[in-house]
Amino acid sequence: MTSSVDAARNIHSKLLRPTFHICKSCSRTLSVAEFIERHCENCKRDVEVIATKEPA
Repeated sequence: MTSSVDAARNIHSKLLRPTFHICKSCSRTLSVAEFIERHCENCKRDVEVIATKEPA
């Protein structure tokens, strides 16, 4: 029973990991405001974002 509980916890923790949005040009993690506006303050231009589970 313990192994099935551990497996369930492992799967559950992977599903709850946050999503980070990264600027394609400079590879910097965008703030919430930058993501909503689709504008990177570092590059000073509009961006196409990439969603990832790991921060830049």
